[in-house]
Amino acid sequence: MGAIKDLLTREVRHLEVEYRIGRARGCSLRLLETFVSAQHATLSWTGACWLLRDLMSRNGTFVDGRRLPAGSCHPLLRGARIAFGTAASHWELIDASPPAVLVTSLAAARQMVAYDGILAIPSRTDPRAMLYRNSEGRWVVEKPNESITPIAPMQTFTLGDDSWRFSSPPEPPEGAGDASVVTRMAHVQLNFLVSSRDEPLQVQITYADRTIDLGVAECDRLLLALARRRLSDDARGVGPAASGWVDEEELASELAPRRFDLNAEICCVRQQFSRAEVLDPGTIVSRRPRTRQLRIGTERIAIAALPFLATHSRAFRG
Repeated sequence: MGAIKDLLTREVRHLEVEYRIGRARGCSLRLLETFVSAQHATLSWTGACWLLRDLMSRNGTFVDGRRLPAGSCHPLLRGARIAFGTAASHWELIDASPPAVLVTSLAAARQMVAYDGILAIPSRTDPRAMLYRNSEGRWVVEKPNESITPIAPMQTFTLGDDSWRFSSPPEPPEGAGDASVVTRMAHVQLNFLVSSRDEPLQVQITYADRTIDLGVAECDRLLLALARRRLSDDARGVGPAASGWVDEEELASELAPRRFDLNAEICCVRQQFSRAEVLDPGTIVSRRPRTRQLRIGTERIAIAALPFLATHSRAFRG
């Protein structure tokens, strides 16, 4: 992903799609030297390269020691050295690849990158907020038991005493890329193989002609419990809109005495599906904000139990 490095402090900053440099508050890279203008320059991704643009700065923007004409722009190659307000080189473009999905703390200038399609803030083990794509392919911010809201590139959201700015590259045109390697939760069949003690031994997803083994993680116990609730409701004739929803406290009681952090385990489950190239991995566990209810995000489920491989599954529909 695109990144620049301060050659003096060795600090590395990942580049947002539109990366603004200057003294003003709200700049992606805030430089407080008096020779830097309030809105000095921008680095932006064109779809092919990073473009440095001078914003009519007072003391100029420099590439490899040469000052750009006022208001002009210049494409950058990896290794280009850039400076703002003085010819002395302070920053280097160390990665010229496309931008990644990331968030930046406005209070601490801390950055977090969505390496696996899920952003957990402040950490994966303590996810007080999660960002992921919903079933429509739009990025949303989920604050557990508070709200789930859409977010657009360069939009900010608050979490505690901090504000975070979200950045994501432009989405490829509809139909672009190799559609055979990605899918949505709506098209996934989820298969469990469990032990006689009802412990997950294998978790797989299938779609089209692909079968992907997700491996087994501790959080799969949560996923299995949600799958069983949905199958049970389906068997009792509960309608699709109401099927599978379970209260968090009831779920915790069902999984007792095992100790677990619900939000961290939901994050773990979503990351599993993201690594399997599901486009909307956040929807594998759906939440009803403020109600403390959740359910598994697919109705296509099969559970096979050892040692008799007695299969309890819901008929594939659609």
